[in-house]
Amino acid sequence: MEQKHNHLFIFNFKMKKFIKKTSLFFLISAVLMSLFLMAFGGVVDSFYLKFTTPKAKSMIIGDSRALMGVVPSTINNKLKNEGYELPITNYAFTIAQAPIGPLYRKSILKKLDPETKNGLFILSISPLMLLSENSHDNYKNEFIEDDMSPHNMNSVDVNPNFEYLIKNYSNFHFKAIFKRKLILHNDGWLQDNNLPKNKNEYENRREWWLNSYNNFDKKYAFSNYRLASLDTLIKTLKVYGEVHLARLPVDSIFLELEDKMVPGFDNLIDSITKKNKIKYYNYKNTSKKYKTLDGMHITKLLSNTFTESLCDSILVK
Repeated sequence: MEQKHNHLFIFNFKMKKFIKKTSLFFLISAVLMSLFLMAFGGVVDSFYLKFTTPKAKSMIIGDSRALMGVVPSTINNKLKNEGYELPITNYAFTIAQAPIGPLYRKSILKKLDPETKNGLFILSISPLMLLSENSHDNYKNEFIEDDMSPHNMNSVDVNPNFEYLIKNYSNFHFKAIFKRKLILHNDGWLQDNNLPKNKNEYENRREWWLNSYNNFDKKYAFSNYRLASLDTLIKTLKVYGEVHLARLPVDSIFLELEDKMVPGFDNLIDSITKKNKIKYYNYKNTSKKYKTLDGMHITKLLSNTFTESLCDSILVK
C-alpha cells in the first residue's frame, strides 16, 4: 500500500513538473510570437494589422483597388481641418473577401467606434463588388466569402491577435520577411513594391486579370441582393458621419467587360447616391493619369496623388 502511494506521489510530481514546463514553453512561445507579429505582422500577412488596431471613427471601405489605391495618411493630412473624426483607417480587402453584403457590413460595424458622430467613410465601389457566385443564393444567406477574413473574425481590435493567426494561418507568408514585396501599414494601406519592370511584364499581369474576368463572367452574375446591401450600408454609415462613393480607375480594356457584367452600373450607383443624398466620384476613365501595376491597381508611385485628388473632390461641397 505504501509502495503504491509512493508511485502515485512520484507520478503526480512528474505530472506537475511536466505541466509547468509545458506552460512555460507555451508562455515563451506566445511572447516570442507576439514580438514577431509586432515587428513583422505587416510584412508576412497583407491583412493582419487591420485586426490589431483600435476601433475606427473613419474608414476606407472596398476591394483591393482601395486597399492599394487610397492612402489614409494623405487623407489625414489633407482633411485634418475639415471637422472629420480622424485618423481614417483603410479597412478594404480583396474582391474575394469584400464584396458588398451583410457579412462585410457586420465586420465594418465591429471595427467602427460606436461613439462616432462625424466620421468620414470612403466607399470604393466597382461592378465586381456586386457579383455573386451562381451556386450561392444570397437570399438564403449563402455567401462565398463566408469563411474568409474579415468575416471569420470576432475580435478586430486586439494586439497581438492570436484569433487571426489561428483562423487565417494560411494567409501568412514568412519568407516575405526577406522579399518585402508587400507591406501593410498600421493604417491599413497595402504598399505594393513589386512594380512591373517593363511593358511586357505589365501586359502579362494585365492578361492574368483578363483571364480572371473571363472566369467571373462564367461563374458569377449581378446580385440585386448585393445592390440592396449597398443601400443598407450607406444608410447605416450615414448615422455615423459622411459617406462618399468612388469608382477607382482601371485600364480601359476592363471597362467594356465590367459593363457586360453589370449593365448600367454607373446609373445604378448614381440612383443610389442621389436617393441617399451623397456624392459619387467616377474615376473610371482616368487610368492614363493614374497608372496601374496590372491594369487594376494604382501604382504606389501615384496612390498619394490619386488620394489627394479624391480629397479635393470631397472638399467641393
